[in-house]
Amino acid sequence: VMSLQALLDPAALAVVGALGAGERSVAELAAEHGVRPSLSGGPLGRLVFLQIVTVRRDGDRLLCRLSQERLRFLTGALGRLS
Repeated sequence: VMSLQALLDPAALAVVGALGAGERSVAELAAEHGVRPSLSGGPLGRLVFLQIVTVRRDGDRLLCRLSQERLRFLTGALGRLS
């Protein structure tokens, strides 16, 4: 339920939409969508905490991508609600 609630936040939904096109850095997401460039809070931090977004380090950059496994789970949960 928390995962679905996180997606109701317009900023979080914008981040998910951007990551649908592929991996992006935390700095890019922050600049383009007005979210805090931090994984400790805000929409991006919640998406990471809920495992909707995964993060990997590439040098001094943090790169984010959608967790396909988690998205399949959420899609199934939404299907069961309807």
